[in-house]
Amino acid sequence: MALSKPLLIFADLETESLKASLLLQIAAVTENNEKFSVYINPQEALSKQCLQITGLYYHNGQLYRNGRLLCSITITHALRLFKKWLNSFERPVHLVFHNAFSFDMKILLKHFVKQNISFPPCVVGVHDTLPSFRKHIKITEISGFKLGLLAEYIKVPLIDAHNAEDDALCLKNICETFTKEKGLSLNEFLDTYTKHPSDFLKKLTNP
Repeated sequence: MALSKPLLIFADLETESLKASLLLQIAAVTENNEKFSVYINPQEALSKQCLQITGLYYHNGQLYRNGRLLCSITITHALRLFKKWLNSFERPVHLVFHNAFSFDMKILLKHFVKQNISFPPCVVGVHDTLPSFRKHIKITEISGFKLGLLAEYIKVPLIDAHNAEDDALCLKNICETFTKEKGLSLNEFLDTYTKHPSDFLKKLTNP
């Protein structure tokens, strides 16, 4: 596996709040446009803030988004499916998140540890696009570095914000469009801010 070129997978999570005690959606898209998306049944009521931001709410044992009943599964099942999907490529994987270091990877790994599921060893790198964009775009040129603002600045559509599947695809398109316009290689852009999953696991197991 170590001899293969790592596969870039752009990913996003939806949670019930910034504290993220409940993980509600995991979605990802590979550099070759292979997609993964799963909703997670919280098995408890969600906050009004969650409804306002994501459109997600819990009613009579089911998860809904903007009035539509979703097919949702347990957190254990969701994590196992995601792990199986990542392993199915049979090559090393680099996950790409927008704000990976401060949020997404901490949250994702926290739930893997809590459910006593080993994190897939095929994931050998994690990229954070937030500091990468901050490095390449002057603060005076943009109104902020949230995904929606970057999409607007780079002129990439974000059709359904706070749907992890669309957010992950938007992140992929933003990175590809921006690096092409700037004459950068995608790997050069992403490799600026990279960590290994073990860096996050150490902090979780040794706080």
